[in-house]
Amino acid sequence: DLGLRIICFGEFETETLSHLRGLFKTSMQDKQFIDVGANLGNHSNGLCKSFAECHAFEPSPRTFHLLEANMADKPNVICHQVALSDYNGAARTHQDITNSGKSYIVGKSSFSAKKSNDNSIEIKTIRLDDALTKHSKVGLIKIDVEGHELRVLQGAVNILQDQKPLVMIEVLASE
Repeated sequence: DLGLRIICFGEFETETLSHLRGLFKTSMQDKQFIDVGANLGNHSNGLCKSFAECHAFEPSPRTFHLLEANMADKPNVICHQVALSDYNGAARTHQDITNSGKSYIVGKSSFSAKKSNDNSIEIKTIRLDDALTKHSKVGLIKIDVEGHELRVLQGAVNILQDQKPLVMIEVLASE
């Protein structure tokens, strides 16, 4: 569904992205955009011209390959096949086969590339504070991680305290 909307309309959540592009104009040209739970790269694609650099984080191997393909002609977008969390290590993630945007982390585990029968896989995790260089200037962090938002924020405490970037979090009404 997301891919079809992007093909037909150029992007998904156009109202939100248009608002952000208008809000930023040139004020973020020297900063970085952090796209946590980048999925296919809709937000990275829609906002990359507003930032000096975009970091798109997507742990799912299948979705990550699509993200890389979608960002291939965006030289300022750097794709990372890793989940952001509050620890460096590994986690299990349930892979939603019909909607990649509904995949979610189910807990910590020791890292291995083995898949199990229940549509879950092990993925690498890293703290945002450890994923970027000390000279990074973060302007916006978008988080869409299906219930793992607090853990992402806990892993970004230094960036949040020191740089005070804007933070946009998708939270469903049921949460």
